[in-house]
Amino acid sequence: MRIILASIILTSLGMTQMVKAQDLDQVTPTTTAEARELTKDVFEKTWNITPRVGILGYEDGQRNYTGRNMAGFTTNINLAGIVPSPENWNVGFETGILGSHTGSPGGNFFGANAPVDTSPGSNSFMVPINLAFGYKLTDNLMVALNVGSDMFFRSAPGSMHFGRGSDLGTSNQIDFFPGVGLNAGWDLNRQVALSLRGDLIPTPATLMYTATLGATIGIA
Repeated sequence: MRIILASIILTSLGMTQMVKAQDLDQVTPTTTAEARELTKDVFEKTWNITPRVGILGYEDGQRNYTGRNMAGFTTNINLAGIVPSPENWNVGFETGILGSHTGSPGGNFFGANAPVDTSPGSNSFMVPINLAFGYKLTDNLMVALNVGSDMFFRSAPGSMHFGRGSDLGTSNQIDFFPGVGLNAGWDLNRQVALSLRGDLIPTPATLMYTATLGATIGIA
């Protein structure tokens, strides 16, 4: 009788351990997936947005190279789910809008205080349409090459010289140019990173540039 009772107890204990082991096997995958999601940094998120401020360099309507303030945002969609990428590499689609009150030729950095005999002041907008190829140099540092096209809107075309017939327009003008840029991002935490970016935009007249500083925020 004692032998039978001992056998029943041992068998019960063995079955209990098997059930616990199965429960752990079922829980582990979920826990691992959640841990991976929590450890994603801002550049590994599916979507991020970067408010930016900086400078736009261009040739004005009087053929003088000058610079104006620029502000706006860029946003990046991570294409990792569509385009397989090697470890530490990241491919994204980027767009956004950056605006500047370019004012009139001869104005100051904020497009103001131009001589009274110059052309009307202008507001200008740039919309990047780029692919971004990023690489993580360290756990905190991501560098990315941005290539594609840039759309420029000018409310007073004569205030900027692109070397095109649209410079002579009397109403709003939209032009497209190729562009290439380099962005360096430094993680402050899993949700926010500092972003320093420069772009070169060739036009028939001269080479334009932008230089901006921003804060990249992971959205999803």
